[in-house]
Amino acid sequence: LVGPPFRRPLVQRVCLGWLSVPCPVIAAISGRCFGAGMQLALGCDLRFAAPSAQLGLLEAAWGLVPDMGAFYTLPPLMRRDAALELVWAADAIPAQRALEVGLVTRVEPDPLAAADAWAHHIAATRSPDAAPLR
Repeated sequence: LVGPPFRRPLVQRVCLGWLSVPCPVIAAISGRCFGAGMQLALGCDLRFAAPSAQLGLLEAAWGLVPDMGAFYTLPPLMRRDAALELVWAADAIPAQRALEVGLVTRVEPDPLAAADAWAHHIAATRSPDAAPLR
């Protein structure tokens, strides 16, 4: 990312905006999560995916780079070689493989219900300030 935040393109500000939200941000992923959708999810603190979900950064298939923030959000989640493989291959991977490489936090039968339950659990019993990881 080049330059101060106000000089970043709008799409980067949107995808990376989750990082500055002062509370936990949880993504629920079902179906296909590619390109921009994947980069939005990568900015979240937790990502719950359905077993049937497919994830990927497919931009390289069209000669593009995932420039909406993935190069900033991938390194803390994945080993460098796995991230490069994901970007260069431009293939969809199943949710279980995404869990293995660090793209998702958990694979859940109903990711929206799991995300909602986890958010309620955090709100009811924990202080998000107790673990400032950002």
